[in-house]
Amino acid sequence: MRLLDKVQEMGKLLRSANEQVNFHEVAEFLSRVLTANTYIVGRKGKILGYGVAEHALTEEWLDIMTRDQRFPGDFNKHLLTIEQTVANLEDKEPFYVFSPEENESFRSKHIAIAPVIGARERQGTLVFARTNQQFSEEDMVLIEYAASIVALEVVHSRQQRKEEESRQRALAHLAVESLSFSELQVAKYLVDAVKNSPDGIVVSSQIADEHGVTRSVIVNSIRKLESAGTIESRSLGMKGTHLRVLNAFVEDEINRQFDR
Repeated sequence: MRLLDKVQEMGKLLRSANEQVNFHEVAEFLSRVLTANTYIVGRKGKILGYGVAEHALTEEWLDIMTRDQRFPGDFNKHLLTIEQTVANLEDKEPFYVFSPEENESFRSKHIAIAPVIGARERQGTLVFARTNQQFSEEDMVLIEYAASIVALEVVHSRQQRKEEESRQRALAHLAVESLSFSELQVAKYLVDAVKNSPDGIVVSSQIADEHGVTRSVIVNSIRKLESAGTIESRSLGMKGTHLRVLNAFVEDEINRQFDR
């Protein structure tokens, strides 16, 4: 496949994404066209996506990819010291942070590393490894292009998360603001009860008896929080009510308003 074809295929992959690029798909694409194991790493070492072209992952690497989902701290620390794209890394010694067997495997591979830089700061790193042949100049052109695209997508993804967090905070604030003082008190009792219940079940009569509130206030508090999309409730009859918190910021907002 010609370099231009590879660039165009990558562009097609990115354009076909919905709101957010799937970094696993990008890593798998790069892995396929470069015939190299490919890892997209966040700036704190989190593995955003990976693709395997050579051999099945060993148990150690499978744990890193799927259970830990991040590279060891020392490995990522040394990745961040590389400020320019490197083809066929010569000094691999700092990266020998795995078991002796994995270090030996790493030693035998050709390694390419590309910093991912967006919004004028380091967003992460692309790491490529293969056994059969060194990375060519054409490979490095595609790697540089991929690093630029990934940088844009990481910045975009981070901005989306910030916007969604702001939206959720605003919804939590509006929901709690709609509560009367007695409903706010009940909301705190409910949230505390959910935290202390292993299955998320709260018993309205028990809360009413313990805190001296009426069941109608409990019902109103639940209804208002649920209508705002911050919690979800399901009646279990005599057992009580199953509550699930949908908005991670509603508890902080309840505590903030309650403590004023």
